[in-house]
Amino acid sequence: MDGHRRLTYILLSITITVIGLEVLARLFFAFDSRGFEKTRKVMVGEILADQPLQRVIDQAYLLYIPTPNYRPAGHNAHGYRGKIVPLERAPRVKRVLCLGGSTTYGWGVDDANKTYPALLEELINAEGDKRRKVEVINAGVP
Repeated sequence: MDGHRRLTYILLSITITVIGLEVLARLFFAFDSRGFEKTRKVMVGEILADQPLQRVIDQAYLLYIPTPNYRPAGHNAHGYRGKIVPLERAPRVKRVLCLGGSTTYGWGVDDANKTYPALLEELINAEGDKRRKVEVINAGVP
């Protein structure tokens, strides 16, 4: 009989725990989903980010993205470090996209021109064919 009571107690405990986690998850997403809609509007350009001094903003799928128009020196209008790269690529120009975290971003490096993506662009263009140019985009997020 003790085995049945113990099994019943374990099953009841698991059921109550699962129901409690479900309630907490529903409450969290009910109150937090408003931030995702705001992020969507910022990303498509419907509104501007209201915190220009904040490096990153919440993003539903990537967790966070650079804040457009982040003001400190070395950041471009898209919120990334380094120069802004036009959407359309110039003829005979190759592009390299550097993705990553704080190392790519250049955390602790005061000058955006001293981050490894900027130095990589400088090295490639110094060593390469003078008729072809390479643009390196720093898409690192701290």
